[in-house]
Amino acid sequence: MKRSCVIICPLGLSPPVVTEFLDYTINIFNYRVLDIYLIATREEKVIESVKVVEAAIKHKYPNVKVTVDYLNYTDVDSDETQIDFMRLVLRRLKWFSNRYGKVDILVNVAGGRKTMVLLTTLVATLVGTPYVYHIIASDIKAFNEALERVRSDISEIARIDSLEGRVEEYRKRLDKLDPVMYPPRDSYKVIQIPIIPYPIDYIGKLMKIITTRKPIEVEESGLDDTTLNMLSKVNIVKIYSKASKKYIALNQLGEKLRKMLT
Repeated sequence: MKRSCVIICPLGLSPPVVTEFLDYTINIFNYRVLDIYLIATREEKVIESVKVVEAAIKHKYPNVKVTVDYLNYTDVDSDETQIDFMRLVLRRLKWFSNRYGKVDILVNVAGGRKTMVLLTTLVATLVGTPYVYHIIASDIKAFNEALERVRSDISEIARIDSLEGRVEEYRKRLDKLDPVMYPPRDSYKVIQIPIIPYPIDYIGKLMKIITTRKPIEVEESGLDDTTLNMLSKVNIVKIYSKASKKYIALNQLGEKLRKMLT
Protein backbone atom coordinates (compact mmCIF):
# COMPACT_ATOMS: atom_id res chain seq x y z
CA MET A 1 0.00 0.00 0.00
CA LYS A 2 1.36 3.41 -0.96
CA ARG A 3 2.17 5.91 1.75
CA SER A 4 0.30 9.20 1.55
CA CYS A 5 1.86 12.65 1.70
CA VAL A 6 1.29 16.37 1.41
CA ILE A 7 3.87 18.48 -0.45
CA ILE A 8 4.76 22.04 0.58
CA CYS A 9 6.22 24.27 -2.16
CA PRO A 10 7.10 27.95 -1.90
CA LEU A 11 6.68 29.15 -5.49
CA GLY A 12 8.36 31.89 -7.49
CA LEU A 13 8.95 32.35 -11.21
CA SER A 14 9.82 28.72 -12.09
CA PRO A 15 6.61 26.66 -12.19
CA PRO A 16 8.36 23.45 -13.37
CA VAL A 17 10.04 23.00 -9.98
CA VAL A 18 6.59 22.20 -8.60
CA THR A 19 5.32 19.86 -11.30
CA GLU A 20 8.57 17.95 -11.80
CA PHE A 21 8.86 17.36 -8.05
CA LEU A 22 5.26 16.15 -7.92
CA ASP A 23 5.97 13.81 -10.84
CA TYR A 24 9.11 12.52 -9.08
CA THR A 25 7.29 12.03 -5.78
CA ILE A 26 4.56 9.96 -7.38
CA ASN A 27 6.68 7.87 -9.74
CA ILE A 28 10.05 7.56 -7.97
CA PHE A 29 9.21 7.96 -4.27
CA ASN A 30 6.01 6.01 -4.94
CA TYR A 31 3.80 8.23 -2.80
CA ARG A 32 0.11 8.87 -3.07
CA VAL A 33 0.08 12.66 -3.07
CA LEU A 34 -3.09 13.98 -1.47
CA ASP A 35 -2.43 17.70 -1.65
CA ILE A 36 0.25 20.04 -2.93
CA TYR A 37 0.43 23.31 -1.01
CA LEU A 38 1.74 26.36 -2.88
CA ILE A 39 2.86 29.51 -1.06
CA ALA A 40 3.12 32.48 -3.42
CA THR A 41 3.40 36.23 -3.42
CA ARG A 42 0.92 38.42 -5.32
CA GLU A 43 3.40 39.52 -7.98
CA GLU A 44 1.88 39.19 -11.45
CA LYS A 45 4.42 36.69 -12.82
CA VAL A 46 4.24 34.55 -9.67
CA ILE A 47 0.45 34.41 -9.92
CA GLU A 48 0.89 33.30 -13.55
CA SER A 49 3.16 30.51 -12.30
CA VAL A 50 0.45 29.34 -9.90
CA LYS A 51 -2.21 29.35 -12.62
CA VAL A 52 -0.19 27.24 -15.05
CA VAL A 53 0.88 24.83 -12.28
CA GLU A 54 -2.77 24.28 -11.37
CA ALA A 55 -3.59 23.53 -15.01
CA ALA A 56 -0.61 21.21 -15.53
CA ILE A 57 -1.40 19.21 -12.39
CA LYS A 58 -5.12 19.00 -13.14
CA HIS A 59 -4.28 17.69 -16.62
CA LYS A 60 -1.82 14.97 -15.58
CA TYR A 61 -2.76 14.21 -11.97
CA PRO A 62 -6.43 15.20 -11.59
CA ASN A 63 -6.77 13.49 -8.18
CA VAL A 64 -4.09 15.66 -6.57
CA LYS A 65 -5.63 18.65 -4.81
CA VAL A 66 -3.81 21.97 -5.15
CA THR A 67 -4.06 24.37 -2.19
CA VAL A 68 -2.74 27.92 -2.60
CA ASP A 69 -2.05 30.67 -0.09
CA TYR A 70 -1.10 34.11 -1.42
CA LEU A 71 0.98 36.37 0.80
CA ASN A 72 -0.08 40.01 1.18
CA TYR A 73 3.51 41.15 0.68
CA THR A 74 6.16 40.70 -2.00
CA ASP A 75 8.90 39.37 0.27
CA VAL A 76 9.46 38.10 3.80
CA ASP A 77 11.76 40.96 4.74
CA SER A 78 10.75 42.12 8.23
CA ASP A 79 9.93 40.75 11.67
CA GLU A 80 6.22 41.26 10.95
CA THR A 81 6.25 39.33 7.66
CA GLN A 82 8.40 36.55 9.16
CA ILE A 83 5.91 36.12 11.99
CA ASP A 84 2.97 36.17 9.59
CA PHE A 85 4.61 33.63 7.26
CA MET A 86 5.42 31.17 10.05
CA ARG A 87 1.92 31.44 11.50
CA LEU A 88 0.42 30.85 8.06
CA VAL A 89 2.44 27.69 7.37
CA LEU A 90 1.88 26.25 10.85
CA ARG A 91 -1.87 26.94 10.65
CA ARG A 92 -2.00 25.25 7.26
CA LEU A 93 -0.09 22.22 8.57
CA LYS A 94 -2.62 21.90 11.38
CA TRP A 95 -5.39 22.16 8.77
CA PHE A 96 -3.81 19.36 6.71
CA SER A 97 -3.49 17.23 9.85
CA ASN A 98 -7.19 17.68 10.62
CA ARG A 99 -8.13 16.94 7.02
CA TYR A 100 -5.88 13.97 6.24
CA GLY A 101 -4.71 12.62 9.60
CA LYS A 102 -1.15 11.40 10.00
CA VAL A 103 0.62 11.71 6.63
CA ASP A 104 4.18 12.47 5.60
CA ILE A 105 4.99 16.12 4.90
CA LEU A 106 7.45 16.65 2.04
CA VAL A 107 9.00 20.09 1.63
CA ASN A 108 10.29 21.23 -1.77
CA VAL A 109 12.58 24.26 -1.33
CA ALA A 110 13.50 24.71 -5.00
CA GLY A 111 11.21 27.71 -5.52
CA GLY A 112 10.20 30.94 -3.79
CA ARG A 113 12.15 33.64 -2.02
CA LYS A 114 15.18 32.69 0.06
CA THR A 115 13.62 33.75 3.36
CA MET A 116 10.45 31.80 2.56
CA VAL A 117 12.58 28.72 1.88
CA LEU A 118 14.54 29.10 5.13
CA LEU A 119 11.43 29.62 7.25
CA THR A 120 9.66 26.67 5.60
CA THR A 121 12.68 24.52 6.45
CA LEU A 122 12.51 25.78 10.04
CA VAL A 123 8.85 24.73 10.18
CA ALA A 124 9.89 21.28 8.98
CA THR A 125 12.34 20.93 11.87
CA LEU A 126 9.73 22.09 14.39
CA VAL A 127 7.13 19.59 13.23
CA GLY A 128 9.67 16.80 13.06
CA THR A 129 9.69 16.06 9.32
CA PRO A 130 13.06 15.09 7.78
CA TYR A 131 11.70 15.22 4.22
CA VAL A 132 13.19 18.41 2.76
CA TYR A 133 14.24 18.35 -0.90
CA HIS A 134 15.86 20.55 -3.53
CA ILE A 135 15.85 20.22 -7.31
CA ILE A 136 18.97 20.72 -9.40
CA ALA A 137 18.75 21.07 -13.18
CA SER A 138 21.43 19.08 -15.02
CA ASP A 139 21.79 21.96 -17.49
CA ILE A 140 20.53 25.18 -15.91
CA LYS A 141 21.09 27.18 -19.09
CA ALA A 142 18.95 24.78 -21.13
CA PHE A 143 16.29 24.80 -18.40
CA ASN A 144 16.10 28.62 -18.34
CA GLU A 145 16.00 28.85 -22.13
CA ALA A 146 13.18 26.28 -22.34
CA LEU A 147 11.21 28.14 -19.66
CA GLU A 148 11.64 31.49 -21.41
CA ARG A 149 10.34 30.01 -24.67
CA VAL A 150 6.99 29.25 -23.01
CA ARG A 151 6.65 32.44 -20.93
CA SER A 152 4.10 33.90 -23.34
CA ASP A 153 2.11 30.64 -23.23
CA ILE A 154 2.12 30.76 -19.43
CA SER A 155 0.87 34.36 -19.46
CA GLU A 156 -1.89 33.59 -21.95
CA ILE A 157 -3.11 30.56 -20.02
CA ALA A 158 -3.05 32.51 -16.75
CA ARG A 159 -5.46 35.12 -18.19
CA ILE A 160 -8.22 32.49 -18.40
CA ASP A 161 -10.45 32.77 -15.34
CA SER A 162 -11.67 29.21 -14.91
CA LEU A 163 -9.44 26.26 -14.07
CA GLU A 164 -11.32 24.14 -16.62
CA GLY A 165 -10.56 26.70 -19.30
CA ARG A 166 -6.89 26.81 -18.35
CA VAL A 167 -6.66 23.01 -18.45
CA GLU A 168 -8.25 22.95 -21.90
CA GLU A 169 -5.82 25.58 -23.18
CA TYR A 170 -2.91 23.72 -21.61
CA ARG A 171 -3.97 20.59 -23.50
CA LYS A 172 -4.00 22.51 -26.77
CA ARG A 173 -0.35 23.45 -26.13
CA LEU A 174 0.62 20.11 -24.63
CA ASP A 175 3.46 19.35 -27.04
CA LYS A 176 5.08 22.65 -26.17
CA LEU A 177 4.36 22.87 -22.43
CA ASP A 178 4.61 19.30 -21.11
CA PRO A 179 8.35 18.91 -21.92
CA VAL A 180 8.96 22.02 -19.78
CA MET A 181 6.54 21.28 -16.93
CA TYR A 182 7.33 17.54 -16.85
CA PRO A 183 10.86 17.28 -18.26
CA PRO A 184 12.74 13.99 -18.70
CA ARG A 185 13.97 12.69 -15.34
CA ASP A 186 17.56 12.64 -16.52
CA SER A 187 17.39 16.44 -16.94
CA TYR A 188 17.19 17.15 -13.19
CA LYS A 189 18.13 15.69 -9.83
CA VAL A 190 16.12 15.63 -6.62
CA ILE A 191 18.38 15.78 -3.59
CA GLN A 192 17.39 15.42 0.04
CA ILE A 193 18.58 18.18 2.36
CA PRO A 194 19.93 16.56 5.54
CA ILE A 195 17.62 17.60 8.35
CA ILE A 196 18.14 16.05 11.77
CA PRO A 197 14.73 15.99 13.45
CA TYR A 198 14.60 16.86 17.12
CA PRO A 199 13.08 14.31 19.51
CA ILE A 200 9.41 14.97 20.17
CA ASP A 201 9.95 15.29 23.93
CA TYR A 202 12.65 17.93 23.36
CA ILE A 203 10.36 19.91 21.02
CA GLY A 204 7.61 19.72 23.62
CA LYS A 205 9.87 21.10 26.38
CA LEU A 206 11.18 23.84 24.11
CA MET A 207 7.67 24.81 22.98
CA LYS A 208 6.57 25.04 26.62
CA ILE A 209 9.35 27.55 27.31
CA ILE A 210 8.65 29.55 24.15
CA THR A 211 4.87 29.71 24.44
CA THR A 212 4.63 30.32 28.20
CA ARG A 213 4.48 34.03 28.87
CA LYS A 214 6.09 33.88 32.34
CA PRO A 215 9.52 32.68 33.49
CA ILE A 216 9.97 28.96 34.21
CA GLU A 217 12.20 27.45 36.86
CA VAL A 218 15.21 25.70 35.33
CA GLU A 219 14.47 22.55 37.34
CA GLU A 220 10.96 22.40 35.88
CA SER A 221 12.03 22.89 32.26
CA GLY A 222 13.34 19.35 31.79
CA LEU A 223 16.28 20.66 29.73
CA ASP A 224 19.90 20.11 30.71
CA ASP A 225 22.45 22.87 31.29
CA THR A 226 24.21 22.29 27.95
CA THR A 227 20.98 22.79 26.00
CA LEU A 228 19.98 25.85 28.03
CA ASN A 229 23.43 27.41 27.53
CA MET A 230 23.12 26.84 23.78
CA LEU A 231 19.67 28.46 23.71
CA SER A 232 21.05 31.35 25.74
CA LYS A 233 23.98 31.93 23.38
CA VAL A 234 21.65 32.37 20.41
CA ASN A 235 19.39 34.78 22.35
CA ILE A 236 16.37 32.48 22.57
CA VAL A 237 16.38 32.42 26.39
CA LYS A 238 18.12 34.14 29.24
CA ILE A 239 18.95 32.46 32.54
CA TYR A 240 18.85 34.43 35.78
CA SER A 241 18.81 33.77 39.53
CA LYS A 242 16.22 34.94 42.00
CA ALA A 243 15.85 33.92 45.64
CA SER A 244 18.45 31.16 45.22
CA LYS A 245 16.58 29.64 42.27
CA LYS A 246 17.39 29.75 38.56
CA TYR A 247 14.77 30.83 36.05
CA ILE A 248 14.38 30.81 32.27
CA ALA A 249 12.85 33.76 30.45
CA LEU A 250 12.59 34.50 26.76
CA ASN A 251 15.21 36.67 25.17
CA GLN A 252 14.86 38.71 21.97
CA LEU A 253 14.83 35.81 19.51
CA GLY A 254 12.66 33.76 21.85
CA GLU A 255 10.01 36.47 21.87
CA LYS A 256 10.08 36.50 18.09
CA LEU A 257 9.58 32.73 18.00
CA ARG A 258 6.73 33.01 20.49
CA LYS A 259 4.92 35.44 18.22
CA MET A 260 5.46 33.08 15.27
CA LEU A 261 4.23 29.99 17.10
CA THR A 262 1.24 31.36 19.03
